[in-house]
Amino acid sequence: MTEVINPMTHVPRLVLTEHVHARVHGTSPMGRFNAAVAVRITKIVGTMYCAYVFTLVALVALPAAIQQGSATVLVNWLSSNFLQLVLLQIQILNGQNEILDLLRKKAG
Repeated sequence: MTEVINPMTHVPRLVLTEHVHARVHGTSPMGRFNAAVAVRITKIVGTMYCAYVFTLVALVALPAAIQQGSATVLVNWLSSNFLQLVLLQIQILNGQNEILDLLRKKAG
């Protein structure tokens, strides 16, 4: 990889997904399989399915935690992680709204 010292001398080049996948995961069948699995996992983790997983963990683990007397700790842990996820999604949505507002101003 070349080092760019002056930003004005940078020459942009087209980088396609296929080039990146081939370089990162290789061109073998196992590399292509790894890339497909990585993309699917990233799509799942980046959605509200995380909230569903937190809910399922709470529903499964709560009875055992109540018997052990640690229900409060479990609920606090789950709720704080769920809250962080929701706050992150709100930040992302606010950023997207700002970008859309800038595009509207530029177009209109």
